[in-house]
Amino acid sequence: MIAAALALLSLRSSLFGGSPFGDFPRTVLWAWERPEDLRFLAGRDVGVAFLAATVRLSGGATLTQRRRQPLLVDLSTRLMAVVRVETVRGFKPALSRGQREAVVRAALDAARLPRVSAVQIDGDAAFTERPFFRAVLTELRARLDPRLGLSFTALASWCAGDRWMEGLPVDETVPMLFQMGADAAAIRTRAAEGRLAPECQAATGLATDEAFVRTSGRVYLFSAVGWTEPHFEAALRRLDR
Repeated sequence: MIAAALALLSLRSSLFGGSPFGDFPRTVLWAWERPEDLRFLAGRDVGVAFLAATVRLSGGATLTQRRRQPLLVDLSTRLMAVVRVETVRGFKPALSRGQREAVVRAALDAARLPRVSAVQIDGDAAFTERPFFRAVLTELRARLDPRLGLSFTALASWCAGDRWMEGLPVDETVPMLFQMGADAAAIRTRAAEGRLAPECQAATGLATDEAFVRTSGRVYLFSAVGWTEPHFEAALRRLDR
């Protein structure tokens, strides 16, 4: 097994050819801000979406924090770089042009990391922040290498009647069917029956410590604890059921 320790802050990327997401794995593990050793995925058709950077917006200020924890993956594993956008509670963000540029720049920097073939923007987007996120994604799509895929995570409620994401310039939106609150059962039923908004049909985000929903698109798996091979295999068995 040949493993690569990603030097996430400095190395240049090498790009995969073909259309965005054309051959990206249908099963993807989210690797958040903690040490992760995912070399057990070697030879498996499973991708990794790793947190590359977090951009925090607070009033008129912006803080970009790049990944600090090690991530080990095999050279055969396909990679997606995730940029998390957060707002500091109690300090309403200005949502300025400079803040938009900071998010876009963080995503473009993440896209140049080693072997990255897609970028994902992750953010909760309060009602007043939706135009900001649409502008970020529009500018990012225009400046991102066309060979790279562009993904956007979505709160499940946005896919069950709230159509603000319609027409976003992304290759997929990923409804996160976990940590949903009081409407969880109803939304899971809609998802299982294929009744989420059309823009939410291509992918699904699931958590290993909550109920799974069977869908036909790409599946992203989130774990509240570090990934291990037995934990991964158990999640696959649940998906198969």
